[in-house]
Amino acid sequence: MIFQTPKRIKRSVDLNEETDFHIDQYRGLLAKKGITASRGAVVDNGLGPLLSLSPEQAAKLKQFVDREHASSEELLNATPSSDKFSRAKRERETSALKGLSEVLETLADGVIPDQLMRKIPMLGGEALLIPDDPENWVVANEDDAPYSDKATIVEVRNGPKYGMPHFVVFHRGEIVAEFIDEVVTRVCPAYESVLAKRVTPRYDSDGNFLNLEEWDASPAIGRFPAMPHNPVLGNPYGIEIIDEGGKGAKN
Repeated sequence: MIFQTPKRIKRSVDLNEETDFHIDQYRGLLAKKGITASRGAVVDNGLGPLLSLSPEQAAKLKQFVDREHASSEELLNATPSSDKFSRAKRERETSALKGLSEVLETLADGVIPDQLMRKIPMLGGEALLIPDDPENWVVANEDDAPYSDKATIVEVRNGPKYGMPHFVVFHRGEIVAEFIDEVVTRVCPAYESVLAKRVTPRYDSDGNFLNLEEWDASPAIGRFPAMPHNPVLGNPYGIEIIDEGGKGAKN
């Protein structure tokens, strides 16, 4: 049984009313399963596993919690102030996630976790690994992935300044830059205006850069092919094409 412990130590603990309420609420949920638990047992088996996380585990778990917290905040902000019941519920949820994130941050003890990655199946049993960060990594045409043997990463220099994330475009064989830009524009119409803001570098007869400051502040478009694992050149952002075997879609 999960509530059996080899040794117990008597402690005097003062709880606030809200925590005491949640402990009794959890005891009620356990009772539905036929489990009788004291308040101390609930603290042991509820708080114990959390506090026993390693810094690496806490840092990874915090990533998931932070994502849920951001989503919860978006829902809260989108809830009309006139809907007091829904706002109160979402405020509680958002506050709970924030509190859990703060506990996990303490347990992580400064450890920075590896970037979470997501895997997108491609043609011929291959798959693309990209950062699992939908806010900063937008897949422009994921429906084409099963029929694609290549993927191009589109990066805008000074992207945050122009509100541009990274983009991923799937395709079969080699394609021209104009096609990639067209696919990106479909999912992000503002990308077209960014293209128009590009600055062409100008030089004098001696080769001196005449508009360096203007050019440096402008957007520039980089289109980079996703590659298999390359220990020599590396794989920026951890992006790589992996071979999972099997056969993907062919038509």
